[in-house]
Amino acid sequence: MIDWSRVIRFVVIVAILFVVLFLVWGCAFWRGFRPEKPAEPPEPIKQMYAAAKKGYSLTWFFILGAAVGLFAGLNGLKAGWAAVIACIAGLFMTLATARFPTWMALLGLVGSVLAAVASILLKSRALEQIIKGVQKIRVSADAEVKERVDTILSKEQDTSTKKLVKTVKNKLSLKGEIK
Repeated sequence: MIDWSRVIRFVVIVAILFVVLFLVWGCAFWRGFRPEKPAEPPEPIKQMYAAAKKGYSLTWFFILGAAVGLFAGLNGLKAGWAAVIACIAGLFMTLATARFPTWMALLGLVGSVLAAVASILLKSRALEQIIKGVQKIRVSADAEVKERVDTILSKEQDTSTKKLVKTVKNKLSLKGEIK
């Protein structure tokens, strides 16, 4: 014989589970689980403009700062070049976090390497010019002035500076620029 109380209890439990599942999953339960198609990505140039727009005023501030720094640097202010470097680095970081991490990181790396190379070349050129000036003083001055210059330089220079000066002097003498 069938125990109807157990059957009714089973049907009620199944109905409650069905209602709970329907409330949890909603309409997805009836239409099935179909993944939605992703939207077509916009063109890269549109992505770049969208990323620049999302960067708020900070992106435009960096662009403006780089332009102003460039003009200041071309007019002879040292702080202009520092402003250009700082604004471009800030611009790359803003855009990199917005949309283009790989390209901005690559361009930022190339830019920083070029800035370091330019800094080293400018420092080397300045050092060569200073050594040429000191050599001209040594050649054209009398013995007393030459001795004072040698004394001051030997007191102020440490061993690494002396090695660097000697290397630059050898290079300049090979070029025939100093004697």
